[in-house]
Amino acid sequence: MRFTVRREPHGILSNWLFDNMGPGSAVAILPPSGTCFFELHEPRPLVCLVGPALGICRSAAASGARRRVHVDYSVSTRSEMICAEELSELASQHPTITCHTRITREEGRFQRAYLARLSAELPDCDWLICGSKLFQADAERLLRQCGIAPRYVHIESFHAFSDAIAADPPAMAVMTPQQRRLAGYGLLIAIAAFVVQALLGIKWPLFDRLQATTAYSALTGSGLLVLLMLQWRLAYLRLRNGAAKSARAYGLHIAIGPAVLGMIWLHSTHIGYGLSIAVCLSVRPKTF
Repeated sequence: MRFTVRREPHGILSNWLFDNMGPGSAVAILPPSGTCFFELHEPRPLVCLVGPALGICRSAAASGARRRVHVDYSVSTRSEMICAEELSELASQHPTITCHTRITREEGRFQRAYLARLSAELPDCDWLICGSKLFQADAERLLRQCGIAPRYVHIESFHAFSDAIAADPPAMAVMTPQQRRLAGYGLLIAIAAFVVQALLGIKWPLFDRLQATTAYSALTGSGLLVLLMLQWRLAYLRLRNGAAKSARAYGLHIAIGPAVLGMIWLHSTHIGYGLSIAVCLSVRPKTF
């Protein structure tokens, strides 16, 4: 897996990568998120009014996808061009990929006539726009003037944070592989302790009195059911191919595992078939 990063003056992630990462470094990341993504096996052509769009072109070349991809790569000056040789090589080796490089300070930005010609050459296509806010607004306006329906225009936006935010970036909620292993082993130890105390019949007077009441059992049982439903929400989102929502649900999914076990113990300190099933459902192998 590869990704290309340019250092942005106010970019939290790009500056952190340049300042802290080197050859051999490892990072823990969440799955891709957002709503601006494309299936390469769709029959509709794809026109990218973006940077080099290497990710799309590499994927199209590696998978042998037959979807037509055209990239209009705009940069202000020649010195800002990145990976132009690789993009040109991909276009020369794969007939479904074409590319046009535009130096805007020399030839200007694309105009309505150019987009209308592209639309005629690649009818019924999707349009991907990615760039500055002004670039996005101009491209969207011109496509609208060409009669392109809004549902075929996809915009990938990014925002730079201020100096104040960049100087004090927020803490990341993503656990490192080592932290995940420690959490997984800790959870296994907690499960073993739960089973042992239940089999040995260890008494907890306060919980025994509470768990004997209908109201307490109903409250903790309902909480346990809600946690179990939330735990399987990630699997449901992945089944529905909800990439953006899956990424956001990932951290909650990891945190719920220990919470389910704690709620089981609060609900009943005695092991039984139902509790055993709940433990199996709440602790998935992928957690470790």
